[in-house]
Amino acid sequence: MVTENIRLTGMVLHSPNLERLTSFYQGILGAEFKQEQHGQGPLHYSCGYGKNELLELYPSEAKVNPPSPSILFFVPSIESIKTRMGPYFERATVLRMKGMVECFDSDGRKVYLHEKKNEKYISLEEVVLNSLDIERLKPFYRSLLGIEPATYGYSDHSKSYVFGHHKAKIKLHSSKTTGTPPSPTLLLSTPQLDKIAMSMKAEIKESNEPEQKRYVRLSDQDGRKIFIYEQKSWWQKLF
Repeated sequence: MVTENIRLTGMVLHSPNLERLTSFYQGILGAEFKQEQHGQGPLHYSCGYGKNELLELYPSEAKVNPPSPSILFFVPSIESIKTRMGPYFERATVLRMKGMVECFDSDGRKVYLHEKKNEKYISLEEVVLNSLDIERLKPFYRSLLGIEPATYGYSDHSKSYVFGHHKAKIKLHSSKTTGTPPSPTLLLSTPQLDKIAMSMKAEIKESNEPEQKRYVRLSDQDGRKIFIYEQKSWWQKLF
């Protein structure tokens, strides 16, 4: 959760080899990916996991270059997903920080598994958006999410802005390169779509999807796509 009013509920990753990418994330999440198609859009794979979180994998002609974003998951037990990941886990690195494993998906994105034994579900901990200019991105995400970020500096002189606490955080990280095309597509939900649309000067659109009827489509300054869906039954979805 980013705030009480708007939540990061999912991501869309793009890949030229969906079968390999699906195999990797299915090994982590332990949940089935289903093939879907919305209207005349492309066939893609979709997976619901944890508590109402979503990961969608869409086809593209080329990989995101350099591979991005970095993704962090909370997992109840690293050992429990070791067998499912197979060769992908064999190439993973156990970090010095206790309970942290670094691996790479089939397109080269960094994926971290953060063991939290008190967690009941696998959940998104953080998505890291690398950018050449996080100062340009900061006002956009501050306005969208309605909160001030925490600021972190690192020994290599890079810097991050982190929006949210504990779970489903969005981190803007200063980098020498920005992924092309900008990745990932972010999926957020809110019970206050009209208010957010007004503050972001965006048009509310309607789809034929019963669970995602009204939505706003935005792009940040790097060109990264963001979809914000209205979720009326807010508290029912939270618990």
